[in-house]
Order: sequence, then C-alpha cells, then structure tokens
Amino acid sequence: MRFRSKFNIAYLDTAWLLCLAVYLFAGIPHISVHPDEITHIFMTDDYAAVFIEHSPEQVQDIFDENGRLYDWNALLHLIEAPLHGYIMGFAWHVAGMTRDDLPENWNWGMDWQSNVERGAMPSDRLLYTERFASTVLLFGSVVVMFALGWLFGKRPFAYFASGLYALNPLILFHARRAMHEAPLLMFGLLTILVAALISRKRERGESVSIVWWLTFGLTCGLAVASKHSSLVFIGAAVAWIFVGELSRRDWRGALAITPKLIGAGILSIVLVFVLTPVLWVDTSARLRLLYVERRDSIRDQAQTENYQPTIQERIEYALTAAFIETISLGTRAETLLMETNYRASALAGVPLGNVVGGILTIAALLGALAAVSRRLCPPSYSSALSLGLAVFALAFAVNLVLSPLHWQRYYILAVPPMTLLAGMGLHTLIYHVQSVRSSRRVNPI
Repeated sequence: MRFRSKFNIAYLDTAWLLCLAVYLFAGIPHISVHPDEITHIFMTDDYAAVFIEHSPEQVQDIFDENGRLYDWNALLHLIEAPLHGYIMGFAWHVAGMTRDDLPENWNWGMDWQSNVERGAMPSDRLLYTERFASTVLLFGSVVVMFALGWLFGKRPFAYFASGLYALNPLILFHARRAMHEAPLLMFGLLTILVAALISRKRERGESVSIVWWLTFGLTCGLAVASKHSSLVFIGAAVAWIFVGELSRRDWRGALAITPKLIGAGILSIVLVFVLTPVLWVDTSARLRLLYVERRDSIRDQAQTENYQPTIQERIEYALTAAFIETISLGTRAETLLMETNYRASALAGVPLGNVVGGILTIAALLGALAAVSRRLCPPSYSSALSLGLAVFALAFAVNLVLSPLHWQRYYILAVPPMTLLAGMGLHTLIYHVQSVRSSRRVNPI
C-alpha cells in the first residue's frame, strides 16, 4: 500500500507538469510576430549550411575582398550565438520544410508592409513550428525550476516554483517566441541546477565524480552557445559552488575544486568553439571583432532609447518585473490589436497585480534576508543552499541594474531567482509562525 501511494504521487507530479506543458503550447498561435523573431528564423539557415549541406564555409564567409563585413547578415553570423538557430533549424527540417521556406531577414529601414512584400514574413506553418521548438525548451526550463524547487523544499516548493514560473506573463510572452530567451532560460537554469547539486553533494561529504564536472562543463557550453549573456548564469553557478565551500570555511576544498572548475571551463569553451563555425577561421581576430561589434551594438541601441532610467528606477524595475509588471505592448499598429487581445486572454499567464505581486515581492525580500542570515533561515536550508541562492539572485540583480538596455524581455531573467526567493521567504514566514505557536503551547502564558 505504501509503494502504491508513492507511485500515485509520482503520477501526480507528472500530471502537474503535463498540464503546465499543455498551457505553454496552447498559447503559441496567439502571440504577435516580432521583427527580431523573424531575424532569428532567418538565421536558422545556418542549420541547413552546416548540417544538411555540410558546408560550414557558408557561415564562415563574412568578409569581402577588402576585409570588411559583407553586410548586416554577415555581422549576425559573427555576433549571434548559434545553438538556437540549430535547434530551430532542426525543427523545420523534421517538419518537412527546407531553407526555401525561410523568410528574408527583416529590414529595419523599411516599414511593415514593405517587409511583408519583400518576403520577410514567415508562413504560419513555419512560425508555429519554430515556436513549438522554442516552447519545448521553455517547458524544459519549467522542469528545471521544478527540480530546483524540490531541492529547496521538496514537493510543495517544487509545485510553487514551477507553477509561478510557468504562469508568469512575461516568461510566456517572450519565451514562447522563436528567439534566444527559451534556450537561454533552459540551459542557464540547468547550469544553476547542476551547480546546486554539486554544492549539496560536497556539503554532505559525498564524492563528486568526474561525470558531474563534465556535465557542468557541458551545460555551461550549451548556455553560452544559446546566448552570450548567459555568462551571468555561469558566473552565478561558479560562485554558488565556491560559496558552498567557503560557508564551511573549507579553504582546502575550495582550492581542490579549482582545477576541476577550470577543466569544466575548458570543456565549455571547446563546445562553444565546435558549435560556432564562424570562429574556426582566424579565431583570435574574429573573437576581438565579436567583442567590439557586440559592444558597439549595445551602445548604439542604448543611444537610440528616448529615455534612460536612473539607477534607482532600474532597481525598482528589477524588483517589480517578476511579479508586478504587466506585458509591455508594442507601438506597431500591425500588432497592437493582437497584443492587446493576447494580454486579455486566459493563455497569457496569471497577472498577479499590485496586491498579490507586492506580497510575493516582499516575500522574495524576506527570502533574501533569510538566505544570508542563519538566525532567520529555517534549519532545513543548508548554508550552501541558501547562500548559493543569494549569490544567484545578486548576480542577476547587478546585471539588470547595470545593463544599458532597458528592454522588458531582458528582465525576464529576474523571474527565476525572485521565484525561488519568494518561495524561501514564504517558507521562512510559515516556519517562524509555527515556531511561535509551538512555543506558546509548550510555555502557555
């Protein structure tokens, strides 16, 4: 009977995740097309060049006879991480489409109708296929959030973390699209999960085999190959592991794992290099150019913004983005109606509003305090676990506050750490309320 009970509960976990998956996929057709999404679909042509025609030189050829980049498309080959294009390309390949079905790249110098007339609008079949692949990765990140929640507080925390994350309107709106956000969340959070598991095993005195370090290196490489800004995830993951060692004042342990982390780093670099054919030729020069072009691109985009928020406003937005902010509507007449209807639909997630969102934000702040205070933190959380979450949240807070680009889709990265902190904060509150009640029963006034 005991075995059967546990077996049924496991089925319940599966049913919960499947329900979330159905909800994620149901919203795919209702989201408006973004020009950046069209560019990402256009870039899946790299998949055809590398994996179908076995001709990586098509991707590598980005300079003219004078050593200048051919055009904007050549620049994209250099500065965009490749993994997303491969995954999306594999999706249309499996669906029976070819590179002839791909749209032209979006031209920002033309209006909407002109781009449509020149073939820069994907068919519904192609668009939904690409979004399906992206949403598969989004669902993968939901499963990872479930696992992280389980690590912190078993089944109740796992349901809370995965549900709050999967029903977040910002996550659904931006990560269902065929863009970088879904693979970034999937492999970035997977890197955090592996780091947390390594840290917990070492805290318990268990051996961490070479397989764990290889897995950490692979997840780091996949994260960077998904989007270069995933370096924040990797920095947070490495810090999580080191904080676990330092929380026990195990200086020798910290030194002992350093070569293993270096080895994992080398593996991740090799993986990114293998997945990026444009860097196979004249690697050092192209890496320097990638850095310069990426830096200049961010600077130019920031300068085109009509308003740059102050540091205080950035901090406020980083705190409110996860639970209080609503989906920002675009300004294009062609998509405004669809975005308005989507935001009002039942498939757009669960907007929490100022009251519930404010309560969860306060809970996240309480969780942050508990994470760094052993007196406040419930005893079920180890130092390695709580401090690891603290550095994870701190890394993203600093990144969002200092980022020159104040775009909402970048702020979805605040959702995972804020969700975990909110769960920890609520758990902390419940623990202390129960402790007070227990003490009153034992020592009645």
